[in-house]
Amino acid sequence: MRGPMNCEIATRLIQTWQAEGILAADAVGAFRDHLRACRSCRGRYGSFLPLLLRDSGLLQAPLFDDIEPPKKLVDRVMERLPNKNRRSAAAPGRSLQAGIPRRIPLYAAAAGFLFALGFLIFFQLTGRLSNTVVVRLE
Repeated sequence: MRGPMNCEIATRLIQTWQAEGILAADAVGAFRDHLRACRSCRGRYGSFLPLLLRDSGLLQAPLFDDIEPPKKLVDRVMERLPNKNRRSAAAPGRSLQAGIPRRIPLYAAAAGFLFALGFLIFFQLTGRLSNTVVVRLE
């Protein structure tokens, strides 16, 4: 990398990395220094830095493999996951999904009835179901 890094060079560096998948370690180091100094590039390209470090060989360890979540967090998340043996807190006596399959045929029948009723009203209002025949001679 020759010369100091600026925003235009940082943009070209990201484009090169996207096209080729790898960058020289010194270019990534200069890019990291530029991100520390430039708020605009840090907002635009800051999330790429761990990937650039990994691809250039500067980051030897995996990014997040050594991080363990706190035990209390794991316990709280596990408590909120649905458990088939527990009943819903919203309806203590019933499961929320217990009545849904029974109601599907009822909803389908109601929709069919309303659809047929709509057709009957439409044809009655337009006179298409009447006994009158209209013949036009031109």
